[in-house]
Amino acid sequence: MSNPVTLRVSFDAEQISSKLNWVFIPESRPNFGTHAGSILLAHGEVLTVEVVGNGLVKPGGFSGFELTECCLFTRPQVTQVGKNVPTMFAPPSPFLGVKGACYIFSGQSERGSAPPPLQAAPEKWLTVVETLSDQLVVGPSDGRWEMSFMLTVSIQWNGAASTNRVFYFDPESEVGDGGHPSNSRPPL
Repeated sequence: MSNPVTLRVSFDAEQISSKLNWVFIPESRPNFGTHAGSILLAHGEVLTVEVVGNGLVKPGGFSGFELTECCLFTRPQVTQVGKNVPTMFAPPSPFLGVKGACYIFSGQSERGSAPPPLQAAPEKWLTVVETLSDQLVVGPSDGRWEMSFMLTVSIQWNGAASTNRVFYFDPESEVGDGGHPSNSRPPL
């Protein structure tokens, strides 16, 4: 049986920056060791994406959002390099069936219930959750990828015209041991 992993991305309808808050559930960012600071995925894990929009309930305030576009970009990193060995890279994507470095989600989603907040939210707060129907299965190749996620949404406001926003994040991700390029350290 494969393990499910959820990428939860969230935004505040009135935030100034375009950065998404994000978390993997269960947590998959090691604090120690060679994978510290990266997203560490395991072979066979099934990735689902959950988009959470938040905003204050007030006249002219946030009333919801519609997903316009979701894209996952992966940029493979070197897995082998050294003297007298061929330089090798991870495949374009760590996910089965994804042939290139860009995966565009189908846009199909299901509205769900709000997750528990990561911190105390204001009293008059609206949270809208969309879970994308696409599921990505982590393939058998070890490697390291720079991963970017871009999300375009149409934010709806009470009694006002909607606005379009683009949000993103871009951490590094690894599968398995991430691959270790030869001769990456100087000799002792």
